[in-house]
Amino acid sequence: MSVLSGRLVRCGLAGPLVFVGIAVPAPAADSALASPPSPAERRAPARYGALTCTVTTTSGRPMTFSPPIRLRRQYVNTRARLVLRDCSSADPRRSRIASGVMTLTGNALANCTGVSDLRGRATVTWYDAYDRPLARSSLRTGTQGNRARADAQLNGRVTSGYLAGRTFYGSVRPRGRLTRCFTRQGIPSIHGTGRLTID
Repeated sequence: MSVLSGRLVRCGLAGPLVFVGIAVPAPAADSALASPPSPAERRAPARYGALTCTVTTTSGRPMTFSPPIRLRRQYVNTRARLVLRDCSSADPRRSRIASGVMTLTGNALANCTGVSDLRGRATVTWYDAYDRPLARSSLRTGTQGNRARADAQLNGRVTSGYLAGRTFYGSVRPRGRLTRCFTRQGIPSIHGTGRLTID
């Protein structure tokens, strides 16, 4: 797993930020966060037929961390409900997929400067353009398949259901300020956007 570019300017820390499968750019002092392209966005195009969707958290349903992310390294649990939109694929067998809803649970060893040992599970319900359910997939994050992208912030394998055996990669980048990570309260939740590709 790689880390988006960016350096901490507070507390004398110079390590880039990653929070439990989310690529987190470092905060500029008291200013809005810049969001440089992630490694997933800079890589070569996915192979023919890959299914690609935008990813976003929904209003009132951020990605949560328990306990909150703080300076001290600790194990955290995370939960998220992510909406997949604008899904597209050149493969006619996948062209009916228009959107999806992912529920994710996981845990990792993390602090303000990084994350390691990410493990998690997710399920995705897929919908067509009329919001009719079409299929369901079970995913495992943090696993390495033959085509797994080690430099992606969210990667793993579809373990069962639709597209079983395929690998996925992508990232969710946070919106807003992250300076609370350096306080006693820490960061209990984050809203974000990104992309996810299953190929």
